[in-house]
Amino acid sequence: MNHLKAYAIRNGFTALVTYADNDAIGYFAKQGFTKDLTLEPERLGVIKIYSGGVLMQCDLHAKVPYLQLSRMVATQKQHVIGLAQRATHTVYPTVPVGRCLPLHPTPLFV
Repeated sequence: MNHLKAYAIRNGFTALVTYADNDAIGYFAKQGFTKDLTLEPERLGVIKIYSGGVLMQCDLHAKVPYLQLSRMVATQKQHVIGLAQRATHTVYPTVPVGRCLPLHPTPLFV
């Protein structure tokens, strides 16, 4: 899908429109499509309407490097994992069992 988005941007498109059936709505939502149509009806062109589906739109942004997006996300993920590992590297000593509480606790109020 990112290759299609990059191709569309190179050819001057600002949005992609699809008619997703009920089984594909989740897939297209993960790809950035929404049910909110912002294009004017005359710009939608001729699209066949099917029963049991939804017309969805994905806005394209020329500054987003769609072909490098997966690599960028993977790099950011590794960076966050590294930060989390460094933050949780401190190991605190444990208290041996039986030493944290006295065997016969004394009352708090006498």
